[in-house]
Amino acid sequence: MVRTALLSTIERCEPDKPGDEGAPRAWCALGGRPVIEWQLDLARDLGCERIICLADQPSPQLEHFRDRVEAFDLEFQAIGGPRQLAGLITADQDLVVIGDGVILDREAQRGVLNEGRGVAVIPAEAGIAAGFERVDAAHAWGGLLVARGRIVEGLAEMPPDSDTVSLLLRLALQARTPLVKLPPEWLADGTLTLATNVGQVELREAALLDRSSYEISWFGPFDALAHRLARRLAPGALVHGPIAATGLSLALIAAAIALAAYSRITGAFVALALAALLASLAIGLSGLKARLLGAVHSRNMMFLFKLLLDASGVLIMVGPWGGGLPSAQMSLGFLIVGLWRLAERAGPRTIAPLWQDRTLFAAILVGASWLHALAPTLQGLSLMVLAYCLFFAYRPGLTRA
Repeated sequence: MVRTALLSTIERCEPDKPGDEGAPRAWCALGGRPVIEWQLDLARDLGCERIICLADQPSPQLEHFRDRVEAFDLEFQAIGGPRQLAGLITADQDLVVIGDGVILDREAQRGVLNEGRGVAVIPAEAGIAAGFERVDAAHAWGGLLVARGRIVEGLAEMPPDSDTVSLLLRLALQARTPLVKLPPEWLADGTLTLATNVGQVELREAALLDRSSYEISWFGPFDALAHRLARRLAPGALVHGPIAATGLSLALIAAAIALAAYSRITGAFVALALAALLASLAIGLSGLKARLLGAVHSRNMMFLFKLLLDASGVLIMVGPWGGGLPSAQMSLGFLIVGLWRLAERAGPRTIAPLWQDRTLFAAILVGASWLHALAPTLQGLSLMVLAYCLFFAYRPGLTRA
């Protein structure tokens, strides 16, 4: 069954000052991109192959949105009113209508209207207070409906300046499209929001970013700080931030190797620690960006950064410049990095962030190098990490005994 989505850019937010014209709800920024792009994600989740957009007039924002739609290999059409829509939808299609400025969490929506048809509704009192349209005495519209395409036949005789979305809601109800009740708490927790004003969008944005942030564990203190910083920089830094942080991290890794080549080992470890911190920031920002865009965050970035940082640390310690470890103890560099990686998997998950924090590891090496005690520090660390791994490897047997 072919599905077509109808989105709208007509309605405006409440003005900030009396006499001002409020911004169109569809173009309000949420998480660094317009509300209508969030609706596009929802339409794609619902299986829509074509996007029809209601618009008063052409605009640069509308052209940019067209490009976004076509980038997903979807068909795009812009219309000005109900009569144009009547000739675009056939009776054998499904029509998906998303209310102007409606923001519905994609994860929560999954399974609600993915397969069947229905009109999403919420309790009338709370829904009307939030700005949603009343459906009947007990319900308000939840901002989403899926109905048979034949309902658009009723638009042909309507005035050209009619509210297309509201008309389609009434036609869907007249066609006995079933009501699908959404959980009432969705309004309270921000799962369902109507962008009636900029402040409402900002509140929804804060809740969305908080929900998208990594769960922070202070067992890995520097990683936790980097992810906290990523959250504070969002959404403004989500566009260029990951690339900038990645570039700076790679530059610092190169600087660390260069410093080690001139036997500036302490400086090399300082540069490596800063590189690890910026790598954590890049991972945090890219993870937020991926979640906000509804994409799956690739773990390759984290894996490659760890591999590069570990290899750089070994190179600084055992490189040919001789500024790190004495030749008789060079194996310690390989040993500690290998044990550190092993410890990530050996113990409980709650402690794993301690061993995943490469900034912490580099900071320990900074202190050891500054005190001219790199070799004994690595010996002590190796024994400690080995004992940790052995304890958790044999703990089940010891517990049974």
